[in-house]
Amino acid sequence: MKMLDQYQKTLNLIKYYAVDSINTVVISDQPDNKLIYNAIEQGMNTIDNLLGNKMYSHLNEFSIEKKVILNPLIPIECDLLVLDSTDLDYLEKNFLKYISYVSDIIFISKIDGVDKLIDMKDWEITEEDDCYILEYTPVEYSINSHSLVYNFYELMSITHDILVDAGVEYFLIRSSCLGAVRNRNHIVYSKCIHIGCDSKYKNKIENLRNTFKENKITLSGEKIILTDDIYIQIDYNPDVTIEEKSELKIYSYGPIKVFSLGNPIPYLYRIFGDKVFREMRIDSFSGIITTPKRLYDCYYNSWSPYTSRYCKKIMAEHLKKTCENFTNKGIKWWIDCGTLLGAVRNGRIPLFDDDTDIGLFQIDNPDGISNENINYITNFNAEKFYAGRLHRHVDQIEEINYMFSEGNITGTERRCYIEYGNKYISAKDDVVSNAHGVSGLKLKRAVDKKYFDNDLEEIMLEGFKFKCPSNSIEYITQDSRYGKDSIDGDPIRNGKPGGYVLRDDWI
Repeated sequence: MKMLDQYQKTLNLIKYYAVDSINTVVISDQPDNKLIYNAIEQGMNTIDNLLGNKMYSHLNEFSIEKKVILNPLIPIECDLLVLDSTDLDYLEKNFLKYISYVSDIIFISKIDGVDKLIDMKDWEITEEDDCYILEYTPVEYSINSHSLVYNFYELMSITHDILVDAGVEYFLIRSSCLGAVRNRNHIVYSKCIHIGCDSKYKNKIENLRNTFKENKITLSGEKIILTDDIYIQIDYNPDVTIEEKSELKIYSYGPIKVFSLGNPIPYLYRIFGDKVFREMRIDSFSGIITTPKRLYDCYYNSWSPYTSRYCKKIMAEHLKKTCENFTNKGIKWWIDCGTLLGAVRNGRIPLFDDDTDIGLFQIDNPDGISNENINYITNFNAEKFYAGRLHRHVDQIEEINYMFSEGNITGTERRCYIEYGNKYISAKDDVVSNAHGVSGLKLKRAVDKKYFDNDLEEIMLEGFKFKCPSNSIEYITQDSRYGKDSIDGDPIRNGKPGGYVLRDDWI
């Protein structure tokens, strides 16, 4: 089995983690450290091609710039640290110097003795081919209501539609305004959603009691209640100036859209202090949170995994269980498509991938099931609640890669193959070709039988061992899959198997 060069895989891993980095430091005494620097820059400059923006582009509004610094003279705070050397003393000296300055991820060269140096509380360690990756994961990070966050969006989406239809002007305030502006999500540690309304709307909202009730929502005093734990707090005399309110704007708020202040930055500085865009403090954690994914985004935005490492790990666990189930039934299987691309590239599920892919023969899939759904999510219907009435004002789907139907979010997709002459073709491609009359699609998407008929090989993905087609690098880089430059290429949002082949076919 041809393997990807270990150092190139490490560079691909660094690029992968750098996508969610704002401040990176590289400490290296190696002559090729420019390659590491370039990989980090490529990761940081990853484009969300659906929107045409760089990741975390909204930080420009807060005068925050991404930085990569090579061998600084004194320790500086960072969220990603790369320690690159073949000298244990050099690594130990700089590791101990920097451990209190890094907030998220550490890469450190894998040489004899390093394993004893990095064994520390609150850091999860992953061993790779020629490096160790440390991820800061204190137990307090897991103390929040993962399973409830969808209900906040459901409640806010319904409330938005009711209020707007009744001619009530509302806007997010306090931590909810901060979530919309800084995180583009509900902050998971917030106990409720805060909205402000002029007092002139109070009677009008009171008269909406039955409308809320029809939607299984209770209006009680100044609260709009879904459950005891899921509610909106109304402030009829919000501490917002005319200049701060200005003309209300539409903001992304997880998978929905909301109204908040037109000039929010002075308001947020005044309410939360001058470090509001550089750190986050929560009651359940004595430390200061500066991890970019938590501070500026949502680390488990699982209506679409997007770049969430939290979700990728759950997806990998689900894929493993699905594969084990097939093995127990004596069914031949292999990881396929984007999942295999990620495994070959850096041993991770691709950053923008919403599901995992498993290949098998159609004859072994008589029930016709195409998706194995993950049960950790609620029945949140992203398609129903995305944008609410504001959808008509929005041309772009920001946080959701695909408009999912209920219950089909972030699962494991079965890609079933049938014979096509002396090749194999996915039954799904066969159906698409027949349904849309796409000329030549079957042949463009077909693969040689050798990849599946020969003995399958093994590959690591997210810490688990999986089966894969023989000669996986050749398989994944052929034109009928992702092309010759796909392994070391940049992650692409909505990039489907076949790349330009499929897109050209629809023209």
